[in-house]
Amino acid sequence: MSEAVSASRIELGVCTGSQSFLPAFIGVLINTLLVIAEIVIDIFKNSG
Repeated sequence: MSEAVSASRIELGVCTGSQSFLPAFIGVLINTLLVIAEIVIDIFKNSG
């Protein structure tokens, strides 16, 4: 579920940022950090 959502977010960021590269790059960077945060939270939930 979360993978599909993050993939659509990245696609959306690329589409909306096609006019200028920087907003798209920032959007992808933020989405990547969010995905990493989700993975870390899942690891903590499973270990705890």
